[in-house]
Amino acid sequence: MHSPLFAVSLIDARTGRPHRIGGTPLTLFTRAPEAAAQEMLRNRDPRLWRVETRACPGAALF
Repeated sequence: MHSPLFAVSLIDARTGRPHRIGGTPLTLFTRAPEAAAQEMLRNRDPRLWRVETRACPGAALF
């Protein structure tokens, strides 16, 4: 059985909006959300950035 899949997004704490690269929101799909969140926040000011993690139900089957 596979671990559940999560969507991890980097959020600008000042605006509440996702960080965008070339107009596309930065979202990682991962089975290790804590590690992804740490990587996204590395070298960023935690007062300016936060991470949102959402489970992707049903995706664990793939």
